[in-house]
Amino acid sequence: MTIFLDRKKAFEAKFVHDADLDFKTAARRNKLLGQWVAKQLNLDDAATEALTASYATAAVVPLKSNNIVAKAAADLNGIATIDDIEAKLAEVTKIGRKELKTPLH
Repeated sequence: MTIFLDRKKAFEAKFVHDADLDFKTAARRNKLLGQWVAKQLNLDDAATEALTASYATAAVVPLKSNNIVAKAAADLNGIATIDDIEAKLAEVTKIGRKELKTPLH
């Protein structure tokens, strides 16, 4: 029975670890996307920092990738297309995963 309990604990630990990495990846992805949006808007340093923070903290609330795309589209107000934003989101997601050294699921 100990083997099964050990396996159960290992699976639970992996689940917690994966969830933590997913959260950190989403926060990093959102921050990188926020920096890109700020660059597209030619914001000054203070405004860039504020906008980037609003994207980074968006990972705390249940903000899925389609919602972050909608937020970016609203902020950009026609400067970039949805396709451009989704492509950038995919790019920064890969960067975020690489920076955190998380495996792609």
